[in-house]
Amino acid sequence: MPKPKSDESRKDFMERCMVDPESVNIFPNVSQRYAVCNSVWTTDRMTSMSKFLDTYDNTSTDYPKQENKNEE
Repeated sequence: MPKPKSDESRKDFMERCMVDPESVNIFPNVSQRYAVCNSVWTTDRMTSMSKFLDTYDNTSTDYPKQENKNEE
C-alpha cells in the first residue's frame, strides 16, 4: 500500500493510491479501496499531527489557575 508523501495533497494521494497495483490487487472493489486509501491518508495525517504536538508539548504547570465562572 502506498503511503502519503509529506508534500502530497489528499487529492494527489487518493489518485495515486486508487490506481496503485498493490492496492488494486488487495482491494479490487473500488469502494473498499477508496475507504482504505482514505483511512491510510487520515491515519498518516493524524500521526503526523500527533508527532508535531508532542514536539511542542508544554507540561509546565506554572500557568495561573483559571477561575470557574460557573461558581457563584
